[in-house]
Amino acid sequence: MSKSRQSPRNGLAKLLWEADPDDSPHEIAAKKKRFECPACGWVAELRRNQCMVCEYDQPLRPVRAGRRGDA
Repeated sequence: MSKSRQSPRNGLAKLLWEADPDDSPHEIAAKKKRFECPACGWVAELRRNQCMVCEYDQPLRPVRAGRRGDA
């Protein structure tokens, strides 16, 4: 394991690194960004440059606030 104090750059590791120790795991996970394919509605928890379900080959868009998606 590296001895550097560099924080993770993205994803769940970054959320855990930055989380308040008093936050529950559910509160931490709720802050994770989601991305949606505008063509078919497929949702992913990682930024992707194309849809894994349909033929859409453009970057997925962030899911709008208040929308729940399945990854």
